[in-house]
Amino acid sequence: MRMGLFSRDHAEQKANRGSSEEPGYAAYAGHGELVLIVDDSRTFVHSARRLLEGHGYRTVSAADGLEALEVAQDTRPDLVLMDIVMPRMNGFEATRKLTRAPGTRDIPIVLVSATELESDKYWAMRQGARGYLAKPIRKRALLAAVSGIIGESRRLHGRSARIPVLTEVVSAPSRVAATA
Repeated sequence: MRMGLFSRDHAEQKANRGSSEEPGYAAYAGHGELVLIVDDSRTFVHSARRLLEGHGYRTVSAADGLEALEVAQDTRPDLVLMDIVMPRMNGFEATRKLTRAPGTRDIPIVLVSATELESDKYWAMRQGARGYLAKPIRKRALLAAVSGIIGESRRLHGRSARIPVLTEVVSAPSRVAATA
């Protein structure tokens, strides 16, 4: 079942009735890692920020790809969530520039899109993205992607180490595949 920008499956909805806590989300808690959210939708930025900050991450945001280049260079985030369709510079171009620039090439990027087109997923990986999420995003899928990619990067002691590429995270429950 999809609701708004984030979707939750029926079991999550049922479990959360009358509860302010999200069950099973502790495993995805952050420890102050910085996530750059890049999207021209203020609603998506607000929703993603609330979710991530509520689970221990710090966030900064940018409204388009051009601004994302500047913010990423200035803040050196632990991960970037990047929309694809934006004004001034789209997410594919911004990802390509970030993954090729010496100061930002090791920052993992997860592209976010309203489509689940295989061609978009393929092109995202070709530009250097480490993951792809389709909107509406399941909260658990977003937290799992952020936590997993940051965690693996940290376990390997540095952003420049080869980390698994998240090839598919979709809004359907339990559909996350990673390749090394």
